[in-house]
Formats: sequence, C-alpha cells, structure tokens
Amino acid sequence: DLSMPIFSTGEYLRTFLKTDKSEFGDKLRSTMKAGKLIEDELIIKIIKQRLFEKENASANGIILDGFPRTVHQAEMLENIGNVKLVFNIYLKEDILIEKLAARRECEKCHSTYNIADIKRDGYYICLLYTSPSPRDLSTSRMPSSA
Repeated sequence: DLSMPIFSTGEYLRTFLKTDKSEFGDKLRSTMKAGKLIEDELIIKIIKQRLFEKENASANGIILDGFPRTVHQAEMLENIGNVKLVFNIYLKEDILIEKLAARRECEKCHSTYNIADIKRDGYYICLLYTSPSPRDLSTSRMPSSA
C-alpha cells in the first residue's frame, strides 16, 4: 500500500462538466467531445491546484492518472513538483479501444466502471467495478452505457 491519493484528470474533468454550465465549461466539453487534449496550461493549473490540497500535504506522493500526456506537460510537471518515479503503461491500440468502449457510468450514483474482460495476447484485464458493484444492483437500477 503506497498510501497515496490518486488523481484522475479525466474523471475530474467529467465530474466538473456535469454541473458547470459556463462558457469555459462549454469550451472544455466541446474539446473533449472532439477527442482532443485539453490545453497544457489549463491541465497544469488543475494539477498544481490538486498537488497542494490539504489531503496531499502529508502523503508520500500522488498518483496522477492520465497526466502527463505530452512531453511539454511532463516538462511543466518537473517545474512544479519533485518527480521521483514515472510509469508509462503501454497497451496495444485494439486493447485500448476495447477498454474505452467498455466504460460505463451508473445512472443513479454516477460511479464509473468498466465491463471489459480481456484475456488474450498476454493481457489479463478484469472487470473494474466500484462499490457497490453494478452486479449487485437490481436490474431496474442497472447502469447504462456512457
């Protein structure tokens, strides 16, 4: 157990956009809907804010999920933090597409999960459910595709 908070930029942005109705939110929404990356300066501003939140003050570090995505973002991160360890996880394109297509969101609680069950080509990627698992919910509450 590394006892480090995890910050997912994608999850943060999706959650933010569910309630934000500003012009700024509309710009982010259209950028994400087009499948484009959010501008580096904006993402680094979000990361900076997150790195210095109270809950992270006593942590051994923070796990950044989905960041950095570009060399420029990595360079900017080095300027604001003490980067000690980086993992670059590589997946084949067909596996990534299958994982992306299997993302779901619960209509009731908005928890995200993934129904991909990939066991081939040296990959073993299980279903990823939050608690409570959608399997535990009645069929009338089953989440729909996101």
